[in-house]
Amino acid sequence: MATYQQRIAKSYNKNIRIRRFHVGDLVLRKAFKNTTNPANGKLAPKWEGPYKIESEAGKRAYKLTNLEGEPLPRSWNAIHLKYSRRIDETLCLNPCSDLKSDLDQDHAQTLSLAAKF
Repeated sequence: MATYQQRIAKSYNKNIRIRRFHVGDLVLRKAFKNTTNPANGKLAPKWEGPYKIESEAGKRAYKLTNLEGEPLPRSWNAIHLKYSRRIDETLCLNPCSDLKSDLDQDHAQTLSLAAKF
């Protein structure tokens, strides 16, 4: 019986990833049904944030603050957090104009190649 439990535990633990965060990391928090707008239904966002890790509150539990520095009322377990992949706003001041000119050039090249065939 003990070997069976060890085999089951080994196969279960094989797929578990421990998430560790550091103070100052930007994270997203899992959105629960009681915190989201019920009118959105299944199209509601799955994650809220970004939030900043302020401190460790225990074993894999963290105190969070929003970007203005206001603390959230309770601590959050690492299971309900994930890293935020936030793009620097200084790089995206006017991305539409650059994207449009790139698309126009690509479209012109595609049309010229199609005309040759």
